[in-house]
Amino acid sequence: MLDFERGDIDGLRSALAAIDLSSAINNDDNNDTDWQLWKDTFLAVVSNYIPSKTLKGRNPVPCINGTILNLIEKKNSVRQKMKKFPTRYL
Repeated sequence: MLDFERGDIDGLRSALAAIDLSSAINNDDNNDTDWQLWKDTFLAVVSNYIPSKTLKGRNPVPCINGTILNLIEKKNSVRQKMKKFPTRYL
């Protein structure tokens, strides 16, 4: 995951303006090759100016907290009960 808060956005902007991304396209009939080449060029420039960070822990997504995990667990348990004993109530 890219950490844009610690990245050099102005440096990235000037580096992207300095390179010609359209030259990364071979203008042949293979769009997949052109896309891959353009993407690799773009991401190489981005990786020079924006550091990456790894998410650690049980809950790598910050919006998933204990309350949401509890509700997910309840949903899964009701689903298991429904599979074993299908009732109109569940």
